[in-house]
Amino acid sequence: MPTAPTTRFTNLKLEPLYNPTQAAQFDVALPPNVSYAHGTVLGEISAEPGTFKAYAAANTDGTQTARVVLVYDVSTDANGNVTFTNTEGQVGDEFGGVERSAPVYFAGTFATQDLVGLDAAAAVSLGRLVQGTIDAGVLRMG
Repeated sequence: MPTAPTTRFTNLKLEPLYNPTQAAQFDVALPPNVSYAHGTVLGEISAEPGTFKAYAAANTDGTQTARVVLVYDVSTDANGNVTFTNTEGQVGDEFGGVERSAPVYFAGTFATQDLVGLDAAAAVSLGRLVQGTIDAGVLRMG
């Protein structure tokens, strides 16, 4: 019997700051072999509509424009299958199951300090800063 757990699920989730019933989400595909934390700002890959990866202003593949924010910690395998965890290398849940997509928010009100990779350009693309600053404020999406 193993002495250390082999499967770890954190269930860490980005929660809206205000009015959680007004936060809207849908599911997206992610590229193979990535791990992202909940709250990661994502952009859509132009050559692969419906597939999103981490936003970066310097990118030139479509992900230079922020579109959505990741709900849960996720990792993907070589086929792009999604496991809801932040444990590196973990593939599948306790039953070996994986998902083909991950939920993202496209609308809602969030604390900016909870958003990974947010910068001024991403804030404009996603919505608007309604209070404070990029480092400590409130962003309204959608």
